[in-house]
Amino acid sequence: MKNRNEIDALVSLLDDPDEIIFNQIKSQLLDLGTDCIPHLEKANFENEYGPVFKSRISGITHEISLTKILKEHKEWIHHPVNLIDGVNQIDQYFFPNITKSYIQNELSTIASDISKHLSDTMSPIEKVSVINDVLYDIYNFKGDKKNYPMLLNFFFWKVITN
Repeated sequence: MKNRNEIDALVSLLDDPDEIIFNQIKSQLLDLGTDCIPHLEKANFENEYGPVFKSRISGITHEISLTKILKEHKEWIHHPVNLIDGVNQIDQYFFPNITKSYIQNELSTIASDISKHLSDTMSPIEKVSVINDVLYDIYNFKGDKKNYPMLLNFFFWKVITN
C-alpha cells in the first residue's frame, strides 16, 4: 500500500491533460481501491481544480465503490447468510453513510416493539394482526402512491425509516 503522501501526489496529478498519464494514475488509484477514496474526496472539496479534475475524481470514486460493492455482492450471492446483508450492500452503494449496524439497530428496535405486544397464547392470525398494527399504525409504514416508481421508494433503509 502506498503511504498517504504518495496517494495525495497521485490525486493531485488527476488534472494532467495528457490522457496516457491520467490513465496510468487512474489505474494506480483503482488498484489501491477504497484506501484512496478519502484522499479523492478531500481533494474534491478542498482544491480549486476545474471541472475536468472534479469529473475524474467523481468517476474514479464511483468506479472504486462499484467494484467494491460488486465484489461483496458476488460473495454474498454465493453465501447468502443473511438477506439484510445483500440488501444493505445495494443501499450502501447509493447511500454510503447507511451502515449495516444502523439497519440492524432499526430492525432490532422494530422487532423489540413487536415482541412487546406478542404472547405465546395468541393465534397466528392474532400475531399477524399485532405485527401489522406495529408496522402500519406505530411505525407508519405505507407505500408512496403518488410517486410509486421513484427509486428512493425501493431502498430498504428508506422503507424502515420512513
